Amino acid sequence: MGGEAAYAGTLQIGDEDLWTFTACAGDYAAIQVVGTLFTPSIRLYGPDGSLLSETKSSSLNTRSASLLYQATNCGTFLMVISSYYLNGTGTYQLSANDLSDRIRLCLPTLSASGLTLTGVRGTANATRFILSTTTNAAAPLTQWTPVLTNTFDAHGVFIYSNTFETFPPQQYYQLTTE
Repeated sequence: MGGEAAYAGTLQIGDEDLWTFTACAGDYAAIQVVGTLFTPSIRLYGPDGSLLSETKSSSLNTRSASLLYQATNCGTFLMVISSYYLNGTGTYQLSANDLSDRIRLCLPTLSASGLTLTGVRGTANATRFILSTTTNAAAPLTQWTPVLTNTFDAHGVFIYSNTFETFPPQQYYQLTTE
């Protein structure tokens, strides 16, 4: 998935379609599935595999399902699209708000004690990354200062905290992967 868009899918008997997206804490996922010949169901799982939300249908004639979820943590989320009723088949349209399935930096959070940056969608325990910073965004990458080099954790997330006593001048961060 990537961005605000609609995606097409098809369900066969007994089928479930899997879709993933990355989210940062506080991000909203607004998802709608419209089926042509079946009543769709949406189940949303968190980065640790726990079921976070699912749709419920009250009528066999309902051809759409919607789910709104605000992420409380960062990572890769899994949506499972299926038929709510046994043996439901057909095509469907999945619409979602600005969800993506790429590596990205989350918005930084500032507190009295410092800055926290989070990155999501690395390959768990494998993707090496370098987080670099500068006060001049036009500077070549070779002049940026590396502040964290590591691998993503078991959920494809990293967290960087930087303490400071006063706010530094305008600071820019860049995430690169190896």
